[in-house]
Amino acid sequence: MSNNIGVKQREHNRNRHKKRIKSLAEQILNRFFPLASMLPEKDIFHINWNELIKELSHSFRSSRDIKLGFNHCVSLITKRIDEQQSDIEPPTYWISQKADTSIRSQSWVSQATAFQKLYHSWMEELSTLKSSKNMNRNCRSIVLSLICHSGCCDPKLITAFCKKLNDQLNIKHINNMPFVELTINAPGYNSNVTQDKEVLTIYNCFLSPLTLGFINKWLALKSQPENSASIAPETSKGITALIKGCDTKVQLNLASNLKGLCASALRIIERLPDVTVNQAMLEYATGTNKSYSLPSQNLSRLKTTPIKHNYSPITFHTPFAHVKFDKEKTRSLLPSKSFFNDLTTALRENGVKKLSARQLTKSLEDLQSQLTLSTAQEILLRWLIMKSKTCKPSSIRTYHSTLSRKWLYFSEKYQLEDIDNEDLLDLYQTLINNTVRRKQKDLLSDRLNDFHSFAVREFNLPLLNEPIHMGKQEKSHTSAGFVDETLFRGLLNTINNIIDLDNQEKLIIQAVLIISYRCGLRIGEVTKLRLRDIETSATGWLEIRENQYGNNKSNAALRKVPLFPLLLELEKNIVRQVLHNTRAANINRTDSALAFGIGVNKDELIDKTHLSRFTSTTLRELSGLEHFVFHHLRHSAISRLQLMIELDNPQELLPEAVPYSKTEIDRIIHLIIGGTIRNQYYAIAAFNGHGSPEVCFSHYFHFCDIILGHQLSKMKLTATQKQIKLMGLGSRRGIRQLLLSQSDNQTVSIKLFLPYLIQRLKIQDITQTSALPHNHSSGEIKLNNTKQKTVSISTCYAVLQHIHHGIEPTEVCHKFQIEQETVQKWYANAMALRQLMTKYKKPRLRFVEGSFLPAKPTEKNESKWLSKLISKSRVQFSEDRENIIQAIKYCLDNTSSSRSGVYFNSPEDLSQFISAFSFAIPKSKWRIVTLLLEHSPQKKQWSSAFSGIDTVVGKIASPKGRKGRGAVRLELKHSNEKHMIKKHQQKYSSSALLYFIHMVSIMMWNAPIQENSFIKGENK
Repeated sequence: MSNNIGVKQREHNRNRHKKRIKSLAEQILNRFFPLASMLPEKDIFHINWNELIKELSHSFRSSRDIKLGFNHCVSLITKRIDEQQSDIEPPTYWISQKADTSIRSQSWVSQATAFQKLYHSWMEELSTLKSSKNMNRNCRSIVLSLICHSGCCDPKLITAFCKKLNDQLNIKHINNMPFVELTINAPGYNSNVTQDKEVLTIYNCFLSPLTLGFINKWLALKSQPENSASIAPETSKGITALIKGCDTKVQLNLASNLKGLCASALRIIERLPDVTVNQAMLEYATGTNKSYSLPSQNLSRLKTTPIKHNYSPITFHTPFAHVKFDKEKTRSLLPSKSFFNDLTTALRENGVKKLSARQLTKSLEDLQSQLTLSTAQEILLRWLIMKSKTCKPSSIRTYHSTLSRKWLYFSEKYQLEDIDNEDLLDLYQTLINNTVRRKQKDLLSDRLNDFHSFAVREFNLPLLNEPIHMGKQEKSHTSAGFVDETLFRGLLNTINNIIDLDNQEKLIIQAVLIISYRCGLRIGEVTKLRLRDIETSATGWLEIRENQYGNNKSNAALRKVPLFPLLLELEKNIVRQVLHNTRAANINRTDSALAFGIGVNKDELIDKTHLSRFTSTTLRELSGLEHFVFHHLRHSAISRLQLMIELDNPQELLPEAVPYSKTEIDRIIHLIIGGTIRNQYYAIAAFNGHGSPEVCFSHYFHFCDIILGHQLSKMKLTATQKQIKLMGLGSRRGIRQLLLSQSDNQTVSIKLFLPYLIQRLKIQDITQTSALPHNHSSGEIKLNNTKQKTVSISTCYAVLQHIHHGIEPTEVCHKFQIEQETVQKWYANAMALRQLMTKYKKPRLRFVEGSFLPAKPTEKNESKWLSKLISKSRVQFSEDRENIIQAIKYCLDNTSSSRSGVYFNSPEDLSQFISAFSFAIPKSKWRIVTLLLEHSPQKKQWSSAFSGIDTVVGKIASPKGRKGRGAVRLELKHSNEKHMIKKHQQKYSSSALLYFIHMVSIMMWNAPIQENSFIKGENK
């Protein structure tokens, strides 16, 4: 048999060398850590490990061999640490990273010099020709100008442009900046636009006046019958041949393909007169830094900003199917590594007999019954069980190796019980991005689509706004969108129409949206901010860090962000008012309290699903555009920041995108970028919580096209009147007048030719071509920043809490900005309610021990349910005021602190009470405790009154003696009653409704106010 030769022999030699290195490394490891003995203590372990590293460096020659041997030792010692369940921290692997290859290589310099000669030769040719009626020459001028003057150096865009040139260009303009939309269908590009349920990649290519001039000449010549059949080349090879031309002298050292020619053109672009384009924008021009344009309808809003005014009442807590989990904790109850090992063992064959599908399913089901699982672990395990019933065991093992480890590791960062669709999509994208090869990415994407469908069906995880695009047939999607200033003010104004939030809670929602829109914070980052995370200074630095309310998305998300310099004056007032109110209500003065909490429990995060749903729905209704989501507030902040660092006066070019003055812009840039502009894009990435600018370009920067087009439009052209006429930039008379008006009649700004070209080519304003929503007005919107007229139950409780702690009432009134008469009324009502007694002289209501404060539910689920009750009551109270007040009065007269629930001796009263609260409390939430009903003559009426409600027999009537009417006690089930029953309790009632009635009575009663009542209350 012949020996291996060539590729096979080299591969055989490499494998043999690796095997020898690993064997020698294993021998060295066993010398310092004998295989048969237990691992030493931590201190001794670290000493031996350092000695092992020295031995490895002496034993191997090359750094590659040292790295291979070291990583093999790490793998072996980590396995032994797990087997011995040692508390020693495993060493980290050795990872090397190569620097990126420089674009400006020696070959590039040579090709760029040759292209520069070609460019100057072309420009000289334009100045010497008497007239140009050659269609091929005119087409070449268009392409060269498109590359060199319009900055379109991406071969895919050039071929797309040539196809449009042969069909119909359909040029538009925004603020006198002409552009053409180019559609790309090629791998490596994300989609950014959805049209008729189809996702497309559409770039906005802004055209230089010089390019428009050559297009003008081309269209004029093509209108002649003899040239009607002329077309531009549509392939990369054809365009390359067109650019090179026929001059063999010029072709020397030129790049051989279109991609190389486009890269060579960067030398021309960066040396255009009066043009400054940085390296980041040059790489965007070539497609190295891919960034995606706004959809045309969204782009048109930067000039005309119609919104639909919404004055009708709306609700924040819109009913919808929410994520429901049996477990309260989504963090691992079982360590992920141990669970992964157990799962791997369950899937492994024993080497004796092949594992059948039935045996595999049983093994997984046994694992599920034996372990206490977190939600992430249970979703994964149940999905594998479901797949095992239809797939082969080998396929299940493949799914396990593809998905399990990544899912268990990265899902630890998220609280799956509160996760929204944006965070869930980010989680899936993280799993895909942490996969190296394209084929593996495709396989993982397919698994995730199936995995998510199962999780939605079985665990009620939220549906995704966008598909998981990563397969060969589908593209990854960039949700390009920008919220303009007028639309954002409309969003804030709409909050004033919410009827299930009080005024203080409306301010909190406004503050959260403002911070996300101005500072670019993710929804989870802004909702978890604590008081200690907001610096009390003029800048108001925000610290984005992990805390008890949530984790950061990644290590790069740990950062500091300036707050107040990024806010407009009215927005500063709103945020400061909210922070003032939060600190005022913080009776315990703890810095770990949430800065933005709504509802009864201020230590509970704002429901991100409600917040996201309200924001996206409102933005879509106001703008008429269906692609807006909450995350576009973050997109807007990041895109706005790029405009400020790239353009000199962005507030003049795009006032709907940048609302700051020049002084404010300079201060913001100094705070974020610092004194140097060299690493400005890395500073933006750090500001946004990204590891590199690549993510910003591919997903968040949506104005690269405008920035590049605006910078190139500053070019000044040195040419004679004849040359300008040959370029198609104007009429003879217009050009002569234009040159005479210039101080230097040989140099003119190319912007001055735009009015003629826009008129000549009939370029339409984007506002005329975009299908704007009907019945929308564009009037100016002013924020309603009025002082709060109504006070929430939470604020009332905080005020009384301050008084109970002996704080001066005048100071309390000033602190909460509430009239003294109102506070005095609350105090008088609270003291009067404390005096309510039963006929047995027992208090009817429950109070905090030694206080006049109502006993407040503290359990998380109870507080959440109570917040929903309060929100629904705000809506219902105006419609059914009399019945609700009557039910409250009845409850105060028929309850006792020694018994749970409300006492009823009449079925009619019971029916009225249940009906009064039916808007918020379903029958499944109630429980009836019957008292002496067995022989009641009204037994049928009682049964009808509490039909559909669970009943418990409280007291059995005797068959002897007089028959009474009977009675019942109506109790509210505790939100965690099922959990309580598991702990051997028969029932567990809730005091949430009584607390609500107690607080409403404090705020609505009109008890007589005694003189110096505050002083008496303080002394008590």
